[in-house]
Amino acid sequence: MFGDRTPSEATETERESGRRVGAVALLLVAILGALAVALGARRRERATLEPPF
Repeated sequence: MFGDRTPSEATETERESGRRVGAVALLLVAILGALAVALGARRRERATLEPPF
């Protein structure tokens, strides 16, 4: 009872849920970052290929 340091099932479930949420958030940030880099590179290409007249 008092000496038992085994976490309860609810605590373990909360940890697993928190890990999933963190992983999904990290994945979304990575995808958005990749899109931002791709769009930035594309704009640079357009700027160098089409000189203003």
